[in-house]
Amino acid sequence: PNDVKMSTVSLDPSETKLSIEGSAANSFEATDKLKKMILNTKLSYTDGDNRVQTVKLADDVTVSDTSYGEDASGSKVLRFKLTFTYPKELLANSSKNLRIEAPTGSTNVTDSRLHVPDSLFTPKATNKEKN
Repeated sequence: PNDVKMSTVSLDPSETKLSIEGSAANSFEATDKLKKMILNTKLSYTDGDNRVQTVKLADDVTVSDTSYGEDASGSKVLRFKLTFTYPKELLANSSKNLRIEAPTGSTNVTDSRLHVPDSLFTPKATNKEKN
């Protein structure tokens, strides 16, 4: 299971950065799934013109300060820190009816799907006959 526990959440409004410190029983796999969930989360809000707008919660999430340790029960866990820049709309007074929409269902977030451009793979070239 992806058992992630958050111990500290820090907000820096001047830099629009949010940091999450925590631990994961399922090591890097659970930490990576949390990172990908944040990357696929959207904010939906109503702007000053009464239009519904949608923006991504984060364009990039940095994982740092990783180390192995033990939780309160003595089980081995991965300690980590996730940091990302959030959109100003998250805390703006002008954002009404704000909703944080986490991904639901199945989403292909594998590294091969997210980081390899589709143009890298093309159909195999065919032989051309000489005239």
